[in-house]
Amino acid sequence: MRRLYRFIPLIVVLLIAATCAEKKAELFIQKVKERDIAALDKMIEEGFDINQRARDGYFALYAAVQAE
Repeated sequence: MRRLYRFIPLIVVLLIAATCAEKKAELFIQKVKERDIAALDKMIEEGFDINQRARDGYFALYAAVQAE
């Protein structure tokens, strides 16, 4: 039983580290999403046509498949 008591501090430290890492990952993902949304909003304000770009990409892919 004494052997188990030696591992309790290690388990506690690992749980704290895992919690901190998870929170840091969530903050990082949130910052990336905010940055991407801000960049997309800026592109739309400047007159960027998302649908046209999507059609251009589709036709380029279609042409590449037909060429093979």
